[in-house]
Amino acid sequence: MKKYLDRIIHCENCISCFLLGLVTILTYAPFINQLGFYQEDWLNIWSGLTQGPKSFIPLFASDRPLIGYQFALLYPILGNSPLPWHLYALILRLLTVFSLFCLLRMIWPDKRFETTAATLLFAVYPGFLQQPQALTFQVHLLAMLLAIASIALTIRAMRETNVIKIMALTAVSIFFMLTYLMFIEYSIGLEILRVILIWYVLQQKQQLPIKKSFIPAIKWWLPYLLSSGIYLFWRLFIYKSTRATTNVDSLLGEYTSQNYHMALRLIIETVRSFFETVFLAWGVPLYKNFFYGTYKDILLALAPALLAVASLILYYVLFKPAKPINGASRDQDNFSRDWIWIGIFAVIFGLIPSIISNRVVYFEDRFDRYTLPATIGVGLLIVGFISAFLTPKLQPWAIAFLVGLAVIMHFNNALVMRDYWNIQKEAWWQLSWRAPSLENGTLLLVNLPAGDSFPGGYEAWAPANLIYYRQPGPPPITGGGLIRLTPFEIYRGQEKLRLLRGVYVNSNFNTPLILSMADRSACLNVFDGKKYEVSETEDPLVQLVAPYSKIDQIRTEAPFSNPPEQIFGKEPAHTWCYYYQKAMYARQIGDWQEIAKLGDEATQKGLGPQHRSEWMPFLEGYANTGRDKEAKNLAAIIKTEFGPRNFICNQLVNTTPTYPGKYEYEKIVEILCGGD
Repeated sequence: MKKYLDRIIHCENCISCFLLGLVTILTYAPFINQLGFYQEDWLNIWSGLTQGPKSFIPLFASDRPLIGYQFALLYPILGNSPLPWHLYALILRLLTVFSLFCLLRMIWPDKRFETTAATLLFAVYPGFLQQPQALTFQVHLLAMLLAIASIALTIRAMRETNVIKIMALTAVSIFFMLTYLMFIEYSIGLEILRVILIWYVLQQKQQLPIKKSFIPAIKWWLPYLLSSGIYLFWRLFIYKSTRATTNVDSLLGEYTSQNYHMALRLIIETVRSFFETVFLAWGVPLYKNFFYGTYKDILLALAPALLAVASLILYYVLFKPAKPINGASRDQDNFSRDWIWIGIFAVIFGLIPSIISNRVVYFEDRFDRYTLPATIGVGLLIVGFISAFLTPKLQPWAIAFLVGLAVIMHFNNALVMRDYWNIQKEAWWQLSWRAPSLENGTLLLVNLPAGDSFPGGYEAWAPANLIYYRQPGPPPITGGGLIRLTPFEIYRGQEKLRLLRGVYVNSNFNTPLILSMADRSACLNVFDGKKYEVSETEDPLVQLVAPYSKIDQIRTEAPFSNPPEQIFGKEPAHTWCYYYQKAMYARQIGDWQEIAKLGDEATQKGLGPQHRSEWMPFLEGYANTGRDKEAKNLAAIIKTEFGPRNFICNQLVNTTPTYPGKYEYEKIVEILCGGD
């Protein structure tokens, strides 16, 4: 047994890789089978399902054309289900972690704990939280993998003496470099890290003085400098991006017209983003989202964090560095200094390309992505700093503390994204129960809890078109989220034609249909601008635009359509919101008997709403079918929420509903709004 254990311990590389893989999986695998599609994912899924895999090529031709070809190859393999995309992104993350570990071990083979610790911090870095948005950000992970592999091949080539092997390794390395730059152009700052590492290897490992190592370093870097120069020439002077954030002419115009302002901005934002990336990333995102879940969720997050911390401490105990003797302390000081400076330059140059293009690090929400090229430098800088200023006994605990914080942050982030995916699925299934189909030209304005304001718009119209109009061509249904400008656009009845990655989207604010889920306990409210109910927790912006919602955009005569199960999952159980949506549809067509039947069935199953205003269609159904007792019972329940009841009564007094069939207006007013 002891002999077997000794063999395991002597395989330190294997155990380091196992530790890195374990912590990476603990960080990103929880809830992986419960995550879905978010933001830009919807545009890609809509394009692939309705236009076919080749549609990705023109979709990305406007800024990063190679991504379109990558999606065209991947989409037929990974398909429309979220899980394959998330598994693929996790595999990319693991390969990236292992690649960085190999790179650091090639340069610092005797710094076992330090290289493992830096790779761990890179693996769990909490300033990049886009792993759950796997379909879109797998490209960023692939670019990072290719960048690290390219640099590793460069360092490997420097160890070779065979000219053919050197040329082959260099050729593959350049190919990887050009590929990752074509994927994510703002990662070009990693080329500065390449030349720094080349110079470091020549200066430290081959014992060349600083001045004498400079020329050989340039010689080794020259093929990459020329190749990246060719890429930059193509990007700057030949290829014309039509996106504002990646359009060179637009950026040059800003810098030439506001040269002093932009120069000052570049300096200030670089300094600010540096501190955000290196230091605030370990606290701000955690603070913003830590109290999202329940106490049970917080305790659950501690389990993978504690396991990751325990694994790291166990690794340190097994392979802790020997005590420094006879000058080794000075070597350690030099090593710490080197890592601090390499880390500083790697972070700065990893951030500068993004900052130049007006994309800065700002942890306002979980969608900050521009820290990724700087994360290698963050790991080196932090480990170098800890190695320089903390005692050997405290060093593993400091690293473990940061790793534990990061694991908790990613666990919490996955929890948020899991819940938001469930809300999205629930909302679109409820819409399919409520609306058989929608008119061509409908503008869906959607408000959902625990999410964002749908900045791209496709988060609203893509799912709706996947339900109702799975066909090639421009999307018949358009839409977006509710923002501050929405009321003004509705008041003016504007019609806006937008070009989103080659897709023409015509938003007609004369035909809005307002959808809102006030909170997680509420059903989706598809507003009828002439008569509607609101929850006490409804967003004031929704209440402001609700009167303009055109319920006639729902095609009540059409057959019902189900969301594609591969994307939205199986149809949810028919709980309260199912009966509510069917009752709202029946109210729109004046089928009061059906509403009474639905009310009886829901009551028999013990179902009821969290928001009492959702009883209103059932009250009307009972009143209009002569079942006054049941109507009065529901009225008594609705009256317990003074705000919604008062709102409904004001509407009834000022507007007479015009539903098909007989509507007992006076009776309903008396039952709900009469004296208590």
